[in-house]
Amino acid sequence: MRTTRSLAARWVAALVGVGLVGVGLPAPAYAHNQLTGSTPADGEVLDTAPASVTLDFLDSLVPANTTVTVTGPDRRGAAAGPPEFDGSTVTVGLRVSSAGRYTVGYELISADGHVGTGEVAFRLTAQAAPSPSPPSSPSPEPEPEPEPEPAAGTTPAAAAVPPPAEGGNGWLWVVASAAALLAGAAAVLLVVRRRGRRAERPGPA
Repeated sequence: MRTTRSLAARWVAALVGVGLVGVGLPAPAYAHNQLTGSTPADGEVLDTAPASVTLDFLDSLVPANTTVTVTGPDRRGAAAGPPEFDGSTVTVGLRVSSAGRYTVGYELISADGHVGTGEVAFRLTAQAAPSPSPPSSPSPEPEPEPEPEPAAGTTPAAAAVPPPAEGGNGWLWVVASAAALLAGAAAVLLVVRRRGRRAERPGPA
């Protein structure tokens, strides 16, 4: 009888010891990494555009397993560069195009292999958006330079008249002119002589 009671007491003690050991052991970590905050905060409306966006997570991030995107109001990428990681924080530069809603999306893989996704959105007012640059005015065309006026006492026609050509057949013209002068002089001399002869003849008695 005592032997049976002793065995039962031993089994109870063993079970209690196993239970205490089980309570003292840490439970395996199966928590998923998740977002804990952001700057700007989700749903925030800003009158001044931030230079970057920061996401804070529960556990450290693995850059190879984390993707961050930024989309502007025109549904185009608004990230000013690649994301920068610092433990459980990731920062992305912001390129502001216009006022409106900006969305920061993320996708990451936790240590247990779980894939987590989510997004943070904030809004920029018209005061925070850059003003459009005025259109550039066309450069004025250069005015044509005035033509130089001719010197006093000269005319374009006189300046354009070329000097007489030298050489060639110029001597023929000189000879012909001299011959014409000589012929004219001979004719005049002949007429004078004829008149003189007529004047010397006596008249009828």
